[in-house]
Formats: sequence, structure tokens, C-alpha cells
Amino acid sequence: NWVPRKMGLQPMVLESQVRTLGKPSIFTTTPANTTPIQKSTRSEPLQYTIQVGAYKTEANANQMVSNLLEKGYRARITPDTKNGTPLFKVHVDKFGNKKQALKLTKKFATEENLSSFVTTTSSN
Repeated sequence: NWVPRKMGLQPMVLESQVRTLGKPSIFTTTPANTTPIQKSTRSEPLQYTIQVGAYKTEANANQMVSNLLEKGYRARITPDTKNGTPLFKVHVDKFGNKKQALKLTKKFATEENLSSFVTTTSSN
């Protein structure tokens, strides 16, 4: 049974229940020995490619590649994983500079009605 609390009453605290806290502990930390990060020197020039899709099944990626090959594009599948799930990315061509790659993304948008974006790739 619930009984409403009477107004104006203070909770009763016994002195044996009260304890005084001492000074807080102060922790000091020392940074771990770290070595500066060095920029990697590439022996190969950076290359760019166009990604036109990423598919959960290889069959869907193969269909996209077939369509692009029929139209004369150099398309390939790059297998990858995302959160442990296989992913099949479809890339088109390789370029020495980003400006050339961007031209193809515009062509895909206007002539093929296909969204795409520029990404980097290894040169092999």
C-alpha cells in the first residue's frame, strides 16, 4: 500500500551512516612511446578508376560487366567485403589522372543514365 509522504519532513540520517571522503586520487598518465607516421612513398603512380556499382551477388555484377563490355567499355569486377559480407564492385577503365576519370563519370551520367564515381586503384 502506497502512502503519500508528509510534506516538510526531512529524511533521517544516522551519524554512523555518514562517511567523509578523503582527497580524490590523482592519476598521472604518460604517453606511450610512439614513432611518427611516415608517408608511404609510392613506387607506382596513383591511378583512378570509375565505380559504377557494387553488388551482393557476383551474378548481378557479371550482368553489369556484360552490359558495359557490349557497349565497348573496359569493365571488371573487384571482389571486396563489407562488414564480413562479400561485395562485388564493378569498375570501368583506369586513368592516370582524376580529370580524365571525371570526364567518364559525366559521360555515364548523360549518355548511359548511370551514376558512378571516381576512386583510386592499384596499377596491376
